[in-house]
Amino acid sequence: MCTYSVDSGNTLDVPMDPAAEFNIFKVAPSNGTSHPITSTNRAYFSVFDMLSLVQSEDQGLSVTGTECALWFCVQSFKLLVFDGTHNETIVGNWSTTERAHVGGGNLHSAGYSFIGLPEHLNADNTTTYSVSNEAITALRTFMADITSGVVRADTNMLDYSSDWVEAMWNATNNLEAWMESFTRAMTAEFRINGRLSNGLGGTKVYAGSATQLAPFIRVQWWWMFYPGCMLLISFYYFLRTVVISARHGVSAWKGDALPMLFVRVDDNIHAHVGDGMDVPGSLMERVGNIRIAMYRDEDGQWRFRSTRDDPKEA
Repeated sequence: MCTYSVDSGNTLDVPMDPAAEFNIFKVAPSNGTSHPITSTNRAYFSVFDMLSLVQSEDQGLSVTGTECALWFCVQSFKLLVFDGTHNETIVGNWSTTERAHVGGGNLHSAGYSFIGLPEHLNADNTTTYSVSNEAITALRTFMADITSGVVRADTNMLDYSSDWVEAMWNATNNLEAWMESFTRAMTAEFRINGRLSNGLGGTKVYAGSATQLAPFIRVQWWWMFYPGCMLLISFYYFLRTVVISARHGVSAWKGDALPMLFVRVDDNIHAHVGDGMDVPGSLMERVGNIRIAMYRDEDGQWRFRSTRDDPKEA
């Protein structure tokens, strides 16, 4: 047998046979080398190693070892909802922590507190961003269970200890993309189902401003003067018409066509007409240019008379 190992101490044993063909993959939790799980500068909740050994007659032996680490960080998001569409972008993240005793809330013992948050994250200065030791312990136990196992594959058989381990083995050719997808899913899980604790008893979760679209009517009141002024002008015109009509003795029935049939036309005007009644357009030619006015004779009869015959026009 030949034993392969990584710096953290995890090993993988394979047959020492150059003619043998095998594909063996092992994942196991570790204390970390590049990412020591006991570090206080980051809140690690999982560190694990991946060992992959592939030997074939064509390509020989290929050995790959990878150390993976997961830790908590503070992320700042910019959320926008425009025209019913939700848009979210990451402003930045911060991972530096220190071990500290945090009283109140769910942090009953030493936890990891995030320190030195940069200004561009727009963090609330009155809020302590921390992860409890209990949460770290629970997650380490969970992650240690799903990151333990072996996959053995050959031309006739595929044997794997769990679906988690098989997924990791399938992702060895593009491990970085798999880790990004895995961590994004865990982040979504924390944000949706996680519970926040505020030692001061407050309920503030998000800091920022929120806007909502709503109907808005702006009245330009000076436009209201327009219908009011038109109403006043029309009322003034009506009163002036009544007053002037009363002064000049204008009868109200003059707006009707029927009384005009009973108004006599002056004899001089009749003389200009002559036989023009029988010729089309003759009336207009003979008397159309005569200016007339309605007068009331001494006997009370109304008459149309040429204004040239009016003594007032003389």
